[in-house]
Amino acid sequence: MALSSRPVEGLPETTRGLLKAQRQTFHGEAANLSDKAHNGVHIATRQGTFADLTPQELAAFDLIVGADICFWEDLVDPLYQLVQHAVAGGVAEILVADPSRPPFDELCVRCEQQGDAEVFTWTTHTPVADTGRILRVVGAAARA
Repeated sequence: MALSSRPVEGLPETTRGLLKAQRQTFHGEAANLSDKAHNGVHIATRQGTFADLTPQELAAFDLIVGADICFWEDLVDPLYQLVQHAVAGGVAEILVADPSRPPFDELCVRCEQQGDAEVFTWTTHTPVADTGRILRVVGAAARA
């Protein structure tokens, strides 16, 4: 099955702004996000598997963003479950970016079959030319 694909410009304005801000924030030297003295912010972390995240835990978030996380075939099922749990928990939007490896493409197909998912192509020119895809799943909260 072929994946649908649209340029990243087709993403909603708020999502494009988030991605643009991320590029601006992390251009050049990587920021140490966990260093409160460095950037004035504390980020709480949690270790576990994708399957450990329940709809109740995910309900605390409006947006979930993942990048380069679907690189093995055995990650497709847990990530698909995570997407389902996020939608069930009321997450408004889920974004997953990948260089379009076969496991990610399989995840995209499964999410598109579920409905309310679309896949965008992304391209960068600097510091190196590259391309990939962004899976966007819109939860019920965003559709309301």
